[in-house]
Amino acid sequence: MDKARLYADLKAEIDSIVAGETFIPARYATASCLLAQAFAPRFFWTGFYIVDPLKPRELVVGPYQGTLGCLRIPFGRGVCGH
Repeated sequence: MDKARLYADLKAEIDSIVAGETFIPARYATASCLLAQAFAPRFFWTGFYIVDPLKPRELVVGPYQGTLGCLRIPFGRGVCGH
């Protein structure tokens, strides 16, 4: 299966499972799980960093699966902060 088709199928699967779910962390956790399963063992970490509304110049780790991630990443620092 080509990459574009894989991503389209995965997006459709995530959309169908989280449809109607209003709790954002549950949506992120579900997407993280499905991404981890789809890309295992190629990726050792799948998940989300979210802009902290109380510290809008920092990303804070959200739902993820994999090895320990950075808890916070200031904008402009490292790969994820850029």
